Amino acid sequence: MTDTPFLERRKARASDAVFIFPWFETHLNAVMWAGPKVADPLTVGWLAAEFKSEAHWVWVDEDDTPQAMFKLIDKGHGCAHLTRFAVAPSMRGKGLAAGLMQEIADEAYEAGADSLTLNVYDSNAHARRIYDRLGFKIVEENDSTGDPGGPSVHMRLELEE
Repeated sequence: MTDTPFLERRKARASDAVFIFPWFETHLNAVMWAGPKVADPLTVGWLAAEFKSEAHWVWVDEDDTPQAMFKLIDKGHGCAHLTRFAVAPSMRGKGLAAGLMQEIADEAYEAGADSLTLNVYDSNAHARRIYDRLGFKIVEENDSTGDPGGPSVHMRLELEE
């Protein structure tokens, strides 16, 4: 693992969209991040509107520039659902993702969730390795009909103290 800068988590703001938009160079990159319902083409305006949701968070550096982001949804009945997790291209390969995922799991648990779920495309081998290592288990395979990202799985992590 490489040394990484200190990152602080805060709620996403519409103004963050201009920094995060370039992380997704193609529509398929955006689909792999946000699923098949992402805007085509992805625009800064669409992303800014999405960030009005209280469920979006970013990790920022000392200059308040987003370096990673996620959306966490309270599904009720003790279940939190993670979506739209991404790390800035310049920060990838530095060992951040696993630590940030653990922070998300801890946050969900502290908010009262007993489990954390997510969906991931089968073709996203890097993310799958991280989720497997953290203890996520496949609970459902999703049909890829009409989904440009291809087949995916629904995964669940039981949260414990």
